[in-house]
Amino acid sequence: MRMSNVTVMSVESKNVMRIKAARVESDGKPMVVIAGNNEQGKSSLLTSMLVTLGVKRPVELLRQGEKKGEVEVLLTNGMKLTVSITPKGFYLKVLTADGEFVANPASALKEMTGGILVDPVALTRMAPDKLVEHVKTILGISTDELDKERDDLFSKRGEANKTARDEEGRLRAMPEGADVERASSVELSERLVEAQATEARLKRALELAAFSEETEAKATDHQARIPSSFEERKQAMLDRQETERSVLDDEYKAAVNLAKEIRDAATVDCDTASAEAAEAAKALIDSAPIRESITKIDATNRLAAEYAAAESQRGIVRSAKGAAKALTDALEEKRESIRSIVGGAKFPVEDMILTERGLEVDGVPFAQCSQAQQLNIAVELGFTAAPELKVLVVRDGSLLDDKHLALMNEIAVKHEGQIWVERVGDRDDGAIIIEDGEVRE
Repeated sequence: MRMSNVTVMSVESKNVMRIKAARVESDGKPMVVIAGNNEQGKSSLLTSMLVTLGVKRPVELLRQGEKKGEVEVLLTNGMKLTVSITPKGFYLKVLTADGEFVANPASALKEMTGGILVDPVALTRMAPDKLVEHVKTILGISTDELDKERDDLFSKRGEANKTARDEEGRLRAMPEGADVERASSVELSERLVEAQATEARLKRALELAAFSEETEAKATDHQARIPSSFEERKQAMLDRQETERSVLDDEYKAAVNLAKEIRDAATVDCDTASAEAAEAAKALIDSAPIRESITKIDATNRLAAEYAAAESQRGIVRSAKGAAKALTDALEEKRESIRSIVGGAKFPVEDMILTERGLEVDGVPFAQCSQAQQLNIAVELGFTAAPELKVLVVRDGSLLDDKHLALMNEIAVKHEGQIWVERVGDRDDGAIIIEDGEVRE
């Protein structure tokens, strides 16, 4: 049942939406204008035709208050399509030109129409991304899986680039320059310990010498005070017994001897302490230069650690950039695969191509083409979408002036197709006027 250049010969609707009863004959014309004021039934007539052709999903078709409606569409190849409508639903019946029933009418119509409805004017007003998807559907281009993989790679690449930028930011905060060799302060630390020990010994010796000098001075002073102390006591005891005077003399001699012994011992200790202090002073190691050297080594080692951290960070940055580049390469490969599939499609207009930016013609974005170019492209795409049943419907026909209506008529003639146009008003020559749900005579 393969045919070509099939169009609609007539549409007859009864009790469908706002239509009471209306029959429209196309007489094989390439353009049919359905006109009339708003809410008179223009859209209802076209909707009933599209539902019957299988390119629009059924809606509440039955006219309010009616129990049964019917739509009959006769095609130029002799096929007759009938839809019976009841409150429970609708029933589609398709007869061939020979009057035979088509076993699977919905599949047969989909084979003829491609199952796609293209409204050229609506297509020209689509957002670029929606237009791309619509054109892909029309041309049978399937890149859904590749698009998903591309988007996933794009997202991951964005994260990888952000990571690389963040790591570069950390690197910029680190010092620049050549590596600095780390130094060891172990030997200096040992020398510092030794110097600190000599300083401690000298301190202890000086403290002992000072103590010994103080002890000697106290002993000397004490020895010097003994005679006067005892003379005073001796004078006080003149009146006492002779025996007491003798005892006092003995105590005096003992005190003098003890004081002399203490002073002599203190003098010896003082000499010893002074000698030890002199020896400790000779052995003293100055720790200040050692501390300074250790401070310099610590600063060098800190700088070396910073340079090492910077070098490590450079490795992290290289790794992050490498990961981002690998994702960029993978993304480009995926894009190339998509371009290959899209480029292999058969476009109805010369120099037409789909890019990630949208639909372009001869390098010009679709949105920047003139209205005449856009309409031409949209109608060409519409007829391409329909394998056999070359019928398009324009809902917002009132947006078109006479020039653009004539342009679409020319394209329809070129494709031996048919365009049904809905327009508001009743001033178009040759238009079929719908009024109160019927065709105005």
